[in-house]
Amino acid sequence: MRCLKKLQKPFTGECNKRGLDLRGADLFTTIILLLLFWSALFSSHPQHTAILGVIPTPQLEKYGEDMICLAEPAEPVFISVSGSDPATGAIGQGLALLSGRLEFLGKWGIRARKNGETPNIVLQTCSAQKLHSIIRSQTNGKSIQGERLLQACALRAQSSPKNRPLVTIHACSDLGIYYGLVSLCQLLQRNESGQLCLPAVTLADWPEIALRLAHANLYPRNNLKKVRRFYRWLSLYKINWFGFHFFGKKMGDMKHFGEKARSDLLTIFTETDTSGVLHAVPYFNPFKGPNHYDFSKAKDKSHYVQQLDWFLDHGAKGVEIDYNDHGNDINYPIDKLVNFVFSEIVKKHKDAIIIFCPPSKGAVRYWTPATPEMATLVSNMPANILTVWTGPDTSMYPLYKLTPDRIRSNWTDITGQKPFFWLNRVCLGSHFSRPLQEIPGAHVFRGELLPTELSQLFRGIQLHTGIKAEQNGTPYKNLPEGRYSAKANAYLATAADYVWNPHDWDAVESYKRARRFAKIMMPLMQE
Repeated sequence: MRCLKKLQKPFTGECNKRGLDLRGADLFTTIILLLLFWSALFSSHPQHTAILGVIPTPQLEKYGEDMICLAEPAEPVFISVSGSDPATGAIGQGLALLSGRLEFLGKWGIRARKNGETPNIVLQTCSAQKLHSIIRSQTNGKSIQGERLLQACALRAQSSPKNRPLVTIHACSDLGIYYGLVSLCQLLQRNESGQLCLPAVTLADWPEIALRLAHANLYPRNNLKKVRRFYRWLSLYKINWFGFHFFGKKMGDMKHFGEKARSDLLTIFTETDTSGVLHAVPYFNPFKGPNHYDFSKAKDKSHYVQQLDWFLDHGAKGVEIDYNDHGNDINYPIDKLVNFVFSEIVKKHKDAIIIFCPPSKGAVRYWTPATPEMATLVSNMPANILTVWTGPDTSMYPLYKLTPDRIRSNWTDITGQKPFFWLNRVCLGSHFSRPLQEIPGAHVFRGELLPTELSQLFRGIQLHTGIKAEQNGTPYKNLPEGRYSAKANAYLATAADYVWNPHDWDAVESYKRARRFAKIMMPLMQE
């Protein structure tokens, strides 16, 4: 028998059902009874709204007073999927995650709904117009469009008219359904009676900025095992792009990748492409290593484009033209190279994202206020190329509060476009990490340094997580030996929380949610 368990009503001073009237009791008795009452009230629901909180934090998160029992012990959880194929892609990934969560909570299994059966959970892929209408009705008229709407979802848990528990997730894309399932996994719990339950809740959710990229190094600093474990977590943080560097002698000849390197790249491209929840962008630097490219030579220029094409042919969704810290080709102007690469790439891959990282030195740099030379360069490039900028000071160090006015005056007003903002050192013990005084041992992302208007100021956000043991004596370790600790996961989740929803972001609340998230997800991610 299914149940709908309600929280008790606030204390009124009388307990008429028990025949007890406190109005004639002495003060001491009244105080004792009050303490016992409130103790019983809160102990009976130790995991209600004070702890239950989804991360990244939804734009709208409204809890009711009911705890809904979704299934009794040993009962199956019936799921209905409408409008999409549940077997593959993002929805398949989400259902696998949900299945793992149900198994962990109490050996519950998922079954597809059959005719005549009322599902416990309904996944509905709808039109963008319908989803927009649902979100507007739940949020007093808030409007979202474009890529942010394609990543949005609306989740509701309530008792159905037939007194059957019902969870519904609406989205206009498979990725939106997946994000809803990630949130649902965090809401589910097992109560004292062994029942599968969750709070009555309404969520309306979408990202503040559509392009959220996390970056790590592949070769020579990290092997495939470590990087693979890293990107498997990114979609749980609701990060939708994965960027990775590779360069150096361990790749073999940079113009002719060795068999091991090609195999590793194919693994990354295949897994991210088929998952439907994460896009891979390789950052291949042509200037580092003994066999670097000389773009004044037609052969080298052509081969570089062929290599970028190979990435895209095998599942990468974008590439970076990567000058960065690793060199330049003084024999060939930057704007000519960027435009040549772009014109060749779009012949076969019209939808590929192309990122351009300027050099660290010279008149055109990825840091410091934009120069007139940068403005000229940007004006001569296609408008849909994303240009990396780390802020007025490299790596935002020394750290400062980056205001919207400073962003506009130092970049946007000069170049005529918004930058693709690169946050460097987003890992434990580094620039964008700080201890949380309220919770000993906790570390959080320094969201207080950034503006909240991310989509208005930037074309995308990149978190350079730097999964490396040490750099120049500075702690740079968040994923020792490729294994995620709960502490590292919680920290990275607070960073993802900020770039998803920076409005009214609170470091303490974000960390509490993130810590619970890490405990829930780590058992589901064990290989």
